[in-house]
Amino acid sequence: APEIREYWADVHFGGDVRMRLTDVLRRSMKREGQICLVGHSLGTLVSYDVLWKLSHYSEYRREKWNRRIDLLITLGAPLANETIRRNLKGANVPEEFRYPTNERRWGNLAAEDDVIAHDKTIANHFRPMRRYGCRLIDHRIYNPAIRNGNPNPHEGTGYLIHPKMVQTLAPWLEIDE
Repeated sequence: APEIREYWADVHFGGDVRMRLTDVLRRSMKREGQICLVGHSLGTLVSYDVLWKLSHYSEYRREKWNRRIDLLITLGAPLANETIRRNLKGANVPEEFRYPTNERRWGNLAAEDDVIAHDKTIANHFRPMRRYGCRLIDHRIYNPAIRNGNPNPHEGTGYLIHPKMVQTLAPWLEIDE
């Protein structure tokens, strides 16, 4: 995907995108309440990289506001792809520092025939994150999106309206009384 190539090739573009999400997460982490982060396609790489940075970069990891997010949802994620994994933040560091440590639950939705998310599972590739208390759950779905009369299995809206997305998000939305 050209967006992924641009994300890696242009240091300023990748850094600017990560900083935008970092700023939003920082504001969210400073407030009380649960945090859910949803990413689609390239947004899943950005989300992962930012969560890794918050877990391991010294300018973030010791900040009082820095805390775990309650739910990460990835939609149409290419994260299980070997080339993608080799280029994620932390890919070239010792195993003990390789993964983000700040997610409680990670739900991954991958649609049949979605060529971007061709490897439908993240749980087996990111299993070491369990040692930090992250629960990883993969969901294989059929994306109902249509574009110009043809199926579009990578379309973000089709992911968002899918019942499995609602089932993944619903427990996070429940209000504690």
